[in-house]
Amino acid sequence: MDDDYAARLKAERDRKNTERDAKTAAKLAEIEAKGQESRARHEAAIADIKDRRAAQKEASSWERAQTEAIQRRRAITAPAVPVDAEQQVDDVVASKQQEKAARAAAKAERKAEKKAARSERRAEKREAFKAEMEAQQEEAARLRATYGRVHGSFTGKNGSVTLKDGYVKIGLGLVTKIPVEHAAVSFEGGGKTKRITATRVVTGGVLLGPLGAAAGAALRKDKAGAWIFVCDTRTGHVEQVPVMPKEVGQAIAFVASVESAQRLA
Repeated sequence: MDDDYAARLKAERDRKNTERDAKTAAKLAEIEAKGQESRARHEAAIADIKDRRAAQKEASSWERAQTEAIQRRRAITAPAVPVDAEQQVDDVVASKQQEKAARAAAKAERKAEKKAARSERRAEKREAFKAEMEAQQEEAARLRATYGRVHGSFTGKNGSVTLKDGYVKIGLGLVTKIPVEHAAVSFEGGGKTKRITATRVVTGGVLLGPLGAAAGAALRKDKAGAWIFVCDTRTGHVEQVPVMPKEVGQAIAFVASVESAQRLA
């Protein structure tokens, strides 16, 4: 019984080995056939390239021979060029070269002129900026020397204004800065609001100029509030700073400090 089973296992292994060997041989044969086919295509392509190159070489030789023949015929049939004609050709070429050089020189000159003009404008701008900065520094030094002894500030909930070194500055960061001698500062509102009549509000622009007009407009908007108005008398521009009820005393003190500084002039 065991001998029969062993014999069958051996027969099965032999059969599988035979099948595997057959498949391997078939695969190798297929690979060999593909390799031979690929080599044949490669050799055919190389032969085709050689044939085309030979044909091109032959055509080039024929074209070169034809060109030489044409040149020989032209040399035989072409009339001799007179010396004067050759000189004329040389003169034309030289004239064109001179014109080209003149155009290039003119272009370079224009470019140099533009560059010099740009440099001059930049220098003028630098000088103007330097002069402006020096003037501002001189003005700041003069204001500091004249009015620098008096300082004041108002910092409210909704705005701020300060007096320092002869300038009235409104706001924080990018401030509006007005020389104190050109600043008209007033306080409106608070307890005075109720005593402002309609005629005074309407005609504020006539009686007090831009400062009166701004005060009238602000008080018409908010009859219960108070404001510090700062007018640049050079331009008529008006800035306004709201004052809360608890800040009225500080606002009046600031206006008084500005008036004290203006009396120093």
